[in-house]
Amino acid sequence: MTETPSDGPLAPQDHGRSAAALVLAGSATLLMGALMFQYWGGLPPCPLCMPQRYFHIAVAILAGAAFLAPDPRWRAFLLSGVALGLLGSAAMAFFHVGVEAKWWEGLAGCSGDTLGTAPPDPTKLIQGAEQGPVIRCDEKPWSLFGLSLAGWNVVASLLMAGIAVWGLMRIGRRPA
Repeated sequence: MTETPSDGPLAPQDHGRSAAALVLAGSATLLMGALMFQYWGGLPPCPLCMPQRYFHIAVAILAGAAFLAPDPRWRAFLLSGVALGLLGSAAMAFFHVGVEAKWWEGLAGCSGDTLGTAPPDPTKLIQGAEQGPVIRCDEKPWSLFGLSLAGWNVVASLLMAGIAVWGLMRIGRRPA
């Protein structure tokens, strides 16, 4: 039995399943990479890293549901959520890149300056010591080709958002 060009895995009958699978694999890979950098590489996440992870968890769940959805209309709805989640991840990561590059101020909780100008509150000092050191958001602990982990998340999230949109476009196509 020979396959016609429309029978392959990226054929119009695919209805976005390939895009959902690619995005699911991409977000899962980014999450695993982040955990490997944290636990094996000794790079704990800063307060701006965690929301980026949450976006990818949501994207992975939505992409998995889109892959499994039997109805192309549901798949389109879920892939729309995937694309929006990836754009949110890219925006959060871009904000993080701007904080690292000192283009703008980060959150108060990730600057490392917990004392401020007021006299220190002893209970806050004790709580801070129990929680461990503050991981600074305005420093790049790692980079590859000049991009930090947040910078690479911008690139990956935008690429995967494009894949999700590609999948949405495939849902509307009819076989020739």
